[in-house]
Amino acid sequence: MFKKLVLIMLIFSLMLGAVCAVNVDAFLGPDSLSNRGNGTFADSQGHILHISEDTPINHQAWFENDTGHIVKPFDLDDRYYMFFESSGELGILEVIEHNGDKYIVNSWSKNGPDDCYNLIWNMFEFNNLNNLTPENI
Repeated sequence: MFKKLVLIMLIFSLMLGAVCAVNVDAFLGPDSLSNRGNGTFADSQGHILHISEDTPINHQAWFENDTGHIVKPFDLDDRYYMFFESSGELGILEVIEHNGDKYIVNSWSKNGPDDCYNLIWNMFEFNNLNNLTPENI
């Protein structure tokens, strides 16, 4: 029951963060993903890139290991974090600053570890298109 409540709170905070983040639609998405609005880019293979405001609630939900997923620094670059779900979902997280506001960018897939290259490429292309550099977290 507690895990379901935490999951509902996480989803609510993501939705609230997407609604509150006025500038999330100002970003360009990778060519391989289509713009779905509210800071979300996706394709038909299950690759998703989502931008949300870096609020204390969103930051805690994504970067702490108490919400049903495991988060750890990415071995190759400590500005990125990897997260793993028991369902097999995995993704990459970063924090960026744009026009004085901070955002969490999440590139993830439900397809498991086989999609790591695509997730990294989507994040890399997103940063290049928007002239962004991830911050140290």
